[in-house]
Amino acid sequence: MNNLISNKNPKQLFMTGYGKSVSDNVLTSIATDDAGRMILSNELNIDTEANDLDIRPLNWGYDSATITIPSTDIRSLSGNRDAANLAQQSFVEANQSATIAILSTINLVTRDISQYSRNTFLVRNTSGISVSVNVSLQIAPINNDAYYINDGSSYSLIGGDIAVFQPTQLLRYARIRVSALLALANITVYYFGQT
Repeated sequence: MNNLISNKNPKQLFMTGYGKSVSDNVLTSIATDDAGRMILSNELNIDTEANDLDIRPLNWGYDSATITIPSTDIRSLSGNRDAANLAQQSFVEANQSATIAILSTINLVTRDISQYSRNTFLVRNTSGISVSVNVSLQIAPINNDAYYINDGSSYSLIGGDIAVFQPTQLLRYARIRVSALLALANITVYYFGQT
């Protein structure tokens, strides 16, 4: 504090406040933000657990929060009050198995892949070694049979074989198309998507 208590210019009267740590007995100056509010912690990231996030209105100017949750079904987000940044990459997976009749064709694991930057389909012919199927990856802008086209080559898989497909063109939907040839066939398709 200013030692001259009878200072005639109050605007020139300044004070510095200090706090003392209980654990190490060290004096630390008390900091304030740009609005003059006291900052109680110099730690910018503090891990907390909460069952309800209704703590107070958050202000983008001085608040930030990293939330790790299994589902983001909390409420509708609004551009006027909310902003979200991707802190960690997430993934999704699905699988489907089917038996395909002789000389027939089916589509498996139809997915909306637009939310994921990396998409992979793994196809396994689980039939006996003498059973062959034709397999292809198809993509489309809408989930309508009339719009699906092959993305890349088609492959013939005999029983026990595996093929991996990744879309090379940017469209919203993808699926695996499988045709059985001269025998009843069993197929399992796995899908993996990562943001």
